[in-house]
Amino acid sequence: TVLRSITRNKLRHLKTPSLDSIGLKGAVRELVSEWKQAFQGREHLSLEIQDHEIPKAVALSIYRGLQEGLTNISRHANADQVFIYLHQFREPGNACIQLKLEDDGQGFNSNIEAQQGLGLISIRERCEALDGEFYIASRQPQGTCLTITIPYDPII
Repeated sequence: TVLRSITRNKLRHLKTPSLDSIGLKGAVRELVSEWKQAFQGREHLSLEIQDHEIPKAVALSIYRGLQEGLTNISRHANADQVFIYLHQFREPGNACIQLKLEDDGQGFNSNIEAQQGLGLISIRERCEALDGEFYIASRQPQGTCLTITIPYDPII
């Protein structure tokens, strides 16, 4: 039923993903697989990360950012295609992980809509707590791009 589906969705958002057992890569694949069941378009997924290097707090923030971004695409974007890029890179002095989530949907008024959603506010706060950067903008000619970049000390 609809109520059961809503309850399951709410519980999924509360439950911490099994990052310890399947890693960030596995958790992302699982999340995208579940999300694809409701999404009618095409998804492009690129994962270039080393799970064992990424601290749990960073992995959880990236996961939650993707979860919120995919939820927003389902609810608001009316997109045909979604592009998910998750990769690591080095900057002088630190390692970083970056999630880039793009869609070809209707975009949004960045002055108003991005400030209203509690989910996006939560993701911004998570990123900033880890000295990361959060960026969301409408793309030209259409769509939205969400970027989360978080520096971290690799686990050795």
